[in-house]
Amino acid sequence: MSESDIKRLEKKIDAISEFLEDIYLTKEERERIKESDQVVREGRLKDLTRVV
Repeated sequence: MSESDIKRLEKKIDAISEFLEDIYLTKEERERIKESDQVVREGRLKDLTRVV
């Protein structure tokens, strides 16, 4: 593999990595969503701004 092939491959891997970061939620993001759902379910909409 030539150096230019490796650089092209690295660019593609970087693009895929960025794409996956945008798709999958972090643990913290999942927890915030769960907490937000609970707040809405309980009708505590005033508390929603503190969660989000």
